[in-house]
Amino acid sequence: MPPQARYVLTALCNSIKKLHAVDVAASTIYEEYLNVVKSYGAKDLTDRRIADYIWELDNTGLKISRISSKRYGKERVVRLGVPINIITRILERLENS
Repeated sequence: MPPQARYVLTALCNSIKKLHAVDVAASTIYEEYLNVVKSYGAKDLTDRRIADYIWELDNTGLKISRISSKRYGKERVVRLGVPINIITRILERLENS
């Protein structure tokens, strides 16, 4: 898994843990992604490219996204397709290898 994809997945898990929520907005994931990238000292990508990584994760089944219509427009909402503790263990193993 490319480092940027791991950062996005880490940001998704962090957002879910921080908000104690099942569904997280893509904009919230991007904000957390910026924090994750900064902690690793890596270069950040645009929100458009992060949306592409979110779409790719959707195709793997690790997470599920949908479009939610809100008062002021549409928003992509993301939820994990597998338990968060499994994703966290996988991310830890990837980081240690």
